[in-house]
Amino acid sequence: MLLVAGLIVLTQIQTDRGSLLTFDPRDTNPLPEYWPAPDFTLTNQAGETLTREDLLGKVWAADFFFTSCPGICPMLSANMQAMNADLADHPRRDQLRLVSFSLDPANDTTEVLAEYAEAIGVTPNDWLFFTGDRQALWDLSIEGFKLEVADTPDDPVNPILHSGKVILIDRQGMIRGFYEGLAPEGMAQLQADLRRLLEE
Repeated sequence: MLLVAGLIVLTQIQTDRGSLLTFDPRDTNPLPEYWPAPDFTLTNQAGETLTREDLLGKVWAADFFFTSCPGICPMLSANMQAMNADLADHPRRDQLRLVSFSLDPANDTTEVLAEYAEAIGVTPNDWLFFTGDRQALWDLSIEGFKLEVADTPDDPVNPILHSGKVILIDRQGMIRGFYEGLAPEGMAQLQADLRRLLEE
C-alpha cells in the first residue's frame, strides 16, 4: 500500500514539475574530483548481479532510498525521474545510468524493485534499482559515499533516516559531486554537470 501511495505522489510531482536547467557549454570550470566510488556487488531489479566495474564507462547519478519510505523518497525519486525524462533524447543517453540503492533490502526484494521500476516506466538500461545485504548497503552509504543512515523506528515519517543527496560519478568511477536531491536548484546543477560529463 505504501508503495502504491509513494508512486502516486511520485507521478503527481512529475506532472507538476517543469524541465530542469540545461547544460551550459560556456561553463569551463572543471568539476572537483573527490574519491573513487566504492566497490559493491548487488542485485538489480532484473535479478542481475552487478558490481562497480559494470558501471565503468558510464556516467551515473546515484541515490539511497526505499520503496515504502513515507518521507523524502517519493520526492527524491520524482526528481530523479524528471531528470531521466529530460535526458531521454540525449544523443549519449546510452552512456548514462541512474542508480538507486535500497536501504531496506528485507522488504525491497528484486520483485518489489521490479514492480516499482515498471510502475514508473523505467528499465535497467535507464535506471538500476539495487538490493542485497543490508549491512553492505548501509556501509556503502556511510563508509563508501560518506552519507548518513540511521534507524529511527519511533519516527513514523522517517523510520530510516538517510541523506537526500544525489552523487555524480564519472566514467572512470570517480565521484565528481554531491547534490541536494530535494531542491530544484540542486537537481538543476546535477543535470548540468551530468551533461558536461557526457560531453567529455
